[in-house]
Amino acid sequence: MHASARHRYLTGEGYKNTSKHLKISAPTVRTIIQNCKKHGHTKTLPRSKNLGRNPEQTAGNPKKPNVWWP
Repeated sequence: MHASARHRYLTGEGYKNTSKHLKISAPTVRTIIQNCKKHGHTKTLPRSKNLGRNPEQTAGNPKKPNVWWP
């Protein structure tokens, strides 16, 4: 779908005609084209993963014991 939207845009069809033909909204076509212009492709790239917390952050304060009461 993304490649088709890009191809239609490059051949001179506008956002409105492209969105009608592909049955998606015009703002979606606009977003696809803008991302293509910005990044040079229409692929969805993998997102960064949660690598976990720093062990120093999870250790807690060494001066205070980890208890529920003061």
